[in-house]
This record gives sequence, structure tokens and C-alpha cells, in this order.
Amino acid sequence: MPPSWGEGFIVKDMKTPLVESTSVFADGTCSLDQLVNRTAASGKIVLCFSTMGMVSGEGAALAVYAGGGSGVIFADSSSRRSNQDNFLPTVHVNLRQGTHILNYIQSRSRQRPTVHVSASRTVVGSTPAPAIAYFSSRGPSSISPNILKPDVTAPGVNILAAWPPKSSPTMLPLDKRSTEWNFDTGTSMSCPHVTGIVAILRGQTVVSVLMLGFKSLSVLILVLVRMEALVLVLVLALEQM
Repeated sequence: MPPSWGEGFIVKDMKTPLVESTSVFADGTCSLDQLVNRTAASGKIVLCFSTMGMVSGEGAALAVYAGGGSGVIFADSSSRRSNQDNFLPTVHVNLRQGTHILNYIQSRSRQRPTVHVSASRTVVGSTPAPAIAYFSSRGPSSISPNILKPDVTAPGVNILAAWPPKSSPTMLPLDKRSTEWNFDTGTSMSCPHVTGIVAILRGQTVVSVLMLGFKSLSVLILVLVRMEALVLVLVLALEQM
């Protein structure tokens, strides 16, 4: 697999045999109730598709974990990928990449296909970036119908943040782990970043007031009013997520 494929939180390199989900689960759905072969996944990484039974990455990782697997490659829509501290090392790929991996497995079924998963690192220049998250509002606004779409959006995706130790990383009943940090996605992850950006913009604007005359100050006030309206629109958009 090319090194640029996939996203995930992997702490160390892995090189293990690779199998597709149909060799482990009844109908290929990576879920606990479809687990029929508890040895086929032992010591292996399993390729799972979200479109097979509409499973989540967390659910797939739990099912593969129950089957003795070492990790998961989870193929999902490119707009829905998000990382979490799963039971097993999990690499998220899009459906096209997942199909390429599936073809590789099927073409080398007699030669024991393997996969090399490298430790996580930052990739610069990845496209598309920025991109609208799958949970972001695209409009029209349910509060103000005159707003057809948000002009500014700030989804928080895969943000490493503080986490309550009494809650497991996946929030699943069978997950008994405890952690103080976790990757999370949602409005609560974007709000601190947006607040910081707005504070910087407002701070720079306030400093410039000292050098403005009356006419320029009037223009500045108008700009600030529009900025407040823009922030309000942003907040309303985030609340609809």
C-alpha cells in the first residue's frame, strides 16, 4: 500500500498478513453477530467496508478484536473518515483505496497477502484540504431561510483533546480502558480554534483604532458590526451540526 494511503493513530510499524472480511464474518459484515471464524483473523489485519452492513469503524475494530485480529483497514466514504482510539490499530481509507486493497488480496490469495502499516506521521500537502466535514451544515439555514449556505464553516475533525478518564475512548460498553486524551470530532472540537482565531482578528483590529481618525473609525465600527454578524452566522451554522 502506498505510504500516503490511509489515516489513523498508529504507534508503531506493523507488517502482518492481510485478509478480507468475508473470511472471518458470515456475510462480510465486520460485526460481532456475524463473527463465525475466530481463527481466520488471528494475528492478521482485516479489511472491512462501511458499506457492508453499514458498520462503524469502532464497531468493526471491536468485532475484529473479538476474532483475535491484529488490526483493521476500514474503507469508508472519504467525507466520513475520522479517527478514534479503537480496540485495535485502525487505518481509515476511502472506498476507492479499499477496493484496490481488496483486489490485491484476491489476486494473491495463494501467496498470503501482507500489509505494512507505518507509524502515524504528519502528511503535508494532502488534498483536498480544507474540506467540508460530513457533519457540517451545507444550508439552507433552518433558523434563517434567507441564508442559503454558510460562508464560513469550521468543522473540528480528528482533534486530540482532553478526555474524561471515567469514559472509555470508544464509549462502547465493552471498552473498559481509561485515557486522559482522545481523538474527537464535532462542534466542541472546532469552537476553541474558532474562538482563538476571532480573538486574534479582534485584537489586531483594536490596536489599529489608535491610529484612526473619525471617518476611518466610523468605517471600522461598520466592519466590526459586520464581523459580529459573521460570527453569529458561524455560531448558528455550528449549532446545526
